[in-house]
Amino acid sequence: MRIGYGIDADHGVVVRAARRRGGPAFRTLCAGGLTAGATAEARAALLRGRAEVAAALPTGEAVLRRLAAPLASPRKAARILPSVLESGLPFALEHCVTHIADLAAAGPAGVEAVGMAALRERVE
Repeated sequence: MRIGYGIDADHGVVVRAARRRGGPAFRTLCAGGLTAGATAEARAALLRGRAEVAAALPTGEAVLRRLAAPLASPRKAARILPSVLESGLPFALEHCVTHIADLAAAGPAGVEAVGMAALRERVE
């Protein structure tokens, strides 16, 4: 199982994402205010080498979003998911560094993935 944590310090949200055989599973550890328990879980997993982390940027400069596509083939979905990520971004996709992670079948519903976008000028 692969695990990742997303932390939005501006809004006090910590989300744990785990990839299992059935596809990604997301769990909100806290919302509306960071808690010591939620951040301690993420930190402990990172220190043990059991989790991955994406750098945190202010919410106006980066987006982490759960994506879904009603396609049976993850390969086909990989081609359209950047467009799915682009819809609703607060900035233009051409000014971003993007990544689609944990692309997996989600049963008859299609595929799911985690999409990330950050302003290029803040990352490079």
